[in-house]
Amino acid sequence: SFDTINLVLHALPDFLKDTGYRNITSNTNTPFWKAFNTPLSCFEWLPDQRDKFGYFQHSMMIPRGTNDWLSVFPLERELAEWKSVGDEEERVLFVDVGGGRGQQCVALRKKYSELKGRVVLQDLKETVERRPEIEGVEVMVQDFWKPQAVKGAKFYYFRAIFHDYPDEKCADILKSSVPAMGRHSKILVDETVLPRVGVSSEAMGMDLVMMACLGSLERTQV
Repeated sequence: SFDTINLVLHALPDFLKDTGYRNITSNTNTPFWKAFNTPLSCFEWLPDQRDKFGYFQHSMMIPRGTNDWLSVFPLERELAEWKSVGDEEERVLFVDVGGGRGQQCVALRKKYSELKGRVVLQDLKETVERRPEIEGVEVMVQDFWKPQAVKGAKFYYFRAIFHDYPDEKCADILKSSVPAMGRHSKILVDETVLPRVGVSSEAMGMDLVMMACLGSLERTQV
């Protein structure tokens, strides 16, 4: 929210000066830490700030760009082989890992209402307990740093998760899900990818926010 990010960005110039303008790679030694005088990372601090945490949850529901993943990902083609194996009704089709208020689960059910299979929304307790019941969606508490509890799902979906963490932390998150995957499972990563040139001002601003608040970044094309 504005009252959080504004303070962090105001702390950024002095923080960079104090640290010799080195790249920020720690999620605790950041301008956020300086702005709020806390040893906690942003995600450790937020849940105890009731209003700010609510604003953050709402901000995660804001659409990014003009296309969503359902408009570009060949879902039905990917499901062709999966549909032929086992009981579709009982198997898990989609796990939204760290999915917040579940807007992607809702979008999936709305666009593909005929699809069979369970849809599961996962997030921390303080997030999912504020989420009203969603028709056709199971809600469960899951910390993505811990072993994935849902085994053999077709899709494990991560939206706007990895831009919150440096590379080695992203690898740790993925390692928590890989042992749960089955033969037909796939991991879907839904992130903004920046071009080498011509980055929009909105994307550039988000990159700065990720660095200042979380010691992370938006990734560029390889």
